[in-house]
Amino acid sequence: MELDHRQLEKIERAAWVDLHAAAPAALKAEYGLSCDAVGSGIRSLASGIDVLAFNRTFGVGVDEPATERFMDETIERYRQAEVPRFFVQVMPESSPRQLPHWLLRRGFARHNNWVKLTRNVDPPVSAETTLRVALIGASEAHVFGTIAASCFEWPQSCGDWVAATVGRPGWAHWMAYDKDHPVATAALFADGEWAWMDLAATLPEARSRGAQSALMGARIDQAKKMGCRYLVVETGEDTPERPSRSFRNMQRLNFQVAYVRPNYLYHHA
Repeated sequence: MELDHRQLEKIERAAWVDLHAAAPAALKAEYGLSCDAVGSGIRSLASGIDVLAFNRTFGVGVDEPATERFMDETIERYRQAEVPRFFVQVMPESSPRQLPHWLLRRGFARHNNWVKLTRNVDPPVSAETTLRVALIGASEAHVFGTIAASCFEWPQSCGDWVAATVGRPGWAHWMAYDKDHPVATAALFADGEWAWMDLAATLPEARSRGAQSALMGARIDQAKKMGCRYLVVETGEDTPERPSRSFRNMQRLNFQVAYVRPNYLYHHA
């Protein structure tokens, strides 16, 4: 499937902007949440939450070349917000080509890689599971957030944040249940032909029971109903040192690797 990789960055950017917009004012104030959109780049900050997923800059050099001034302003922005560490994520086609060298010169270190995968909305292989999967509404938002925060080892405040997206336009959320007990979550954000998949989490006692395969099937069906043609997910790179079960599950569901996105880590002294 030949696709413009910039579209994979843009759908993530759209989802992240809306995620920040969903945050309740009290949470924004308490945890220093902000989202700076600068050209095609986006700076996500959560000064009160030391989680790299929420403190990162991406989309740099996608629609227009990045500049050294932008890199310096980014470092200063996080410093002023008292964020102790953050990522800059660089897709392979980001311009200019010397962007990674600019980061290394400024004290960033190559930390690890996340992998972007994509597929169309053709139905996946049917998942075998005894769990029940259902689309949820606002009444179950708190439980959704609690499970996601627990599984990702985030502070519960992050669970309250993601729970605030339930019911927003463009979003759809599911849970898997063992009888009536919620055990897994998953969500999508749709914008035009693209759907961004995230917040897939399963409680330890329910793992290896087909929850995420069933939740992915439900999301693919919903994305098609919402007019999407393509899906994008991101997960950690599968390496001998750090095997990624999520990556292998995505491949089994016919997701194809679009590109590997390096994470450059910066620590403020």
